[in-house]
Amino acid sequence: MKPGLPLKLALAAVVVAGLGSVAATLWIGASLGETAVADASHEHGLRYDRDRALAAPVGLRAAFAPASLAPGGAALEFTLRDKAGAPVEGAAIEVSLHRPAGGGAGQRKAPAGDLGGGRYAAPVGFDAPGFWDVRLDVRRGGLAVGLVQQVQVRGAAAPP
Repeated sequence: MKPGLPLKLALAAVVVAGLGSVAATLWIGASLGETAVADASHEHGLRYDRDRALAAPVGLRAAFAPASLAPGGAALEFTLRDKAGAPVEGAAIEVSLHRPAGGGAGQRKAPAGDLGGGRYAAPVGFDAPGFWDVRLDVRRGGLAVGLVQQVQVRGAAAPP
């Protein structure tokens, strides 16, 4: 056997094993197909910007009941008004909550019930304080628009 050949063979074996482990890691990662948190937040941001641009000419605005903007609530209550400030009645509304700081964690959806006079309530609540995006998918007659508003949910008051 030539001198230095065993060392070269050992070095080649180490290189092949290292490249094999890198290839296996890449293959496993590609086959999982999981969406990265950054991808979900990026897609949410793009949708948020698009919806705001489409909703601006319609001029819908939601006013949320202050009591609904607290952790642990059972329902989110709001009044929906048009560009002129008149209540929007008889709309079918799907409510979605998204907490940007949570990377999508805590996201939930529910249909809102019409309480009359432009007031609605959806059986969704906030599970943590912080800033949340509230999305209202509004359908009424020929109108179909997504309205997104950011709200601040304040934590429970500290005991005295």
